[in-house]
Amino acid sequence: MNDKGKQDYLQVFGNYVKYLRQKNGWSQEELATRCGYTSDSRKSTIHKIEVGKSDLPASKIRKLADVFGVSPCDLIDPPSSARDEMMVCDLFSLCHGQEAYRMVQSFLKLDQADRLVIYGRILGMLDAEKYSQKKDIVSIDA
Repeated sequence: MNDKGKQDYLQVFGNYVKYLRQKNGWSQEELATRCGYTSDSRKSTIHKIEVGKSDLPASKIRKLADVFGVSPCDLIDPPSSARDEMMVCDLFSLCHGQEAYRMVQSFLKLDQADRLVIYGRILGMLDAEKYSQKKDIVSIDA
């Protein structure tokens, strides 16, 4: 594999690790601890993986796969459904911001009954005068 191919692979791998970490709601430090990294630089170790700057040995790939509950093969070459979901998540974040993305992620972790409760509360808030659209009616005397 040439240098460009290796860098592309490390970038895809790192993006998938970040996606899985965020999907599980873990910080970089929490993922590092789950993977057995114990040094003071464990958070930066995960960061280097996520940005494609770290080429991991097979043993660490296996450990990451175990922590995420995926096969090492899927971690190395994410399934197309995961790639599609990652693209949608990235696009949503770009369009609406990280805060909105995190809120949607949290919402999707709820069961259907709780989602309906939250949706009802949002609708109630939007009915408040603070969010209602006030239209100034300008009368034209003919």
